[in-house]
Amino acid sequence: MLEFIKVTGPIVAWITVAFLIYDRLIRGRPLASLTPYKQSNTRLTIKNLSDVDIVIREVIFQPAVYVAAKTNSVDHITRAVMGDKVSCIVSPGATVDFPLIVKDAKLEADIKSAIRIIIRWRKTKSMWLPQVPVGIWTSPDAMRELAKTA
Repeated sequence: MLEFIKVTGPIVAWITVAFLIYDRLIRGRPLASLTPYKQSNTRLTIKNLSDVDIVIREVIFQPAVYVAAKTNSVDHITRAVMGDKVSCIVSPGATVDFPLIVKDAKLEADIKSAIRIIIRWRKTKSMWLPQVPVGIWTSPDAMRELAKTA
């Protein structure tokens, strides 16, 4: 009986650790995509797939060719271009759209490499626990093609 406990104990511990990692870091991650839209050419759409509210803490573009604005209003676009981080709370099952604004048109025309979009977020039930950021890889050519489909 003691041998059985020695063998199954570590197996159960590893299963518990795997479930804990899945539950805290992977389950309930938001879904992010780029969608065409008439007024701003392209929008970053984020859908909350979890059963709790999430906080979008910031959206980062590398290189900084684009910025995300909260809405299409002049005030929000100006704030985004000036460097304010976009943030909001997304309810369970809800979707939020951020218009993408070209911050540096010359850099956008010259860049040939990939653009990485990083969305930093947290669950409201455990704000202290860092979450793995959601990322999107794209290119300026793909962004222009997407804008043409609107």
